[in-house]
Amino acid sequence: MRYIKILFLLTVFLFSTNHIKAQVCITPPANGSDDQKVCNNSPIVDIIYTLAPDVLGALATNLPTGVTGAFTTGQFRISGTPTVSGSFTYTVTVISLGICTGGSTATGKIEVNPQPTPTFTTGPASVCVNSSGNVYTTQNGFSNYTWAVSAGGTITAGGGSTNRPVTVTWTLAGPQTVSLKYSNAND
Repeated sequence: MRYIKILFLLTVFLFSTNHIKAQVCITPPANGSDDQKVCNNSPIVDIIYTLAPDVLGALATNLPTGVTGAFTTGQFRISGTPTVSGSFTYTVTVISLGICTGGSTATGKIEVNPQPTPTFTTGPASVCVNSSGNVYTTQNGFSNYTWAVSAGGTITAGGGSTNRPVTVTWTLAGPQTVSLKYSNAND
């Protein structure tokens, strides 16, 4: 009986020291993507947490609308395009067999800023048909300008991705439009 008891203890000792190696349950992404800022309706950079082999599942709470989390063996991926603005501190919770160490949760933050709203700082509100030299300007501090005019107008100067002003000649009577899209530091 003593021989069996020693053999059992030796087997348990060998199994526990050689075959079960404690691993961290959840490891945040090394690239720092678990803390990011984006504009509303712009996709986030995928956030990938590494999970220990004994993790059976994971779940994220407090993600912005449009962003989801998905568990696969060995990782938990957060991805998507937020459709609401705000600051979202989320928590990823793992379910494990209890062998891994270091806690069963990780947190991160997704800051979703509203899209910039273009405004014109100068430009005529009313012009005559075939009038030229109508300059429209927007505020400083943005990039990737995309100017457009309705069918009754032609951009004759400016209008490039780095141009804050645009010059338009209006060739048709009636309501006409100048529109603008641009990026800010959060895009």
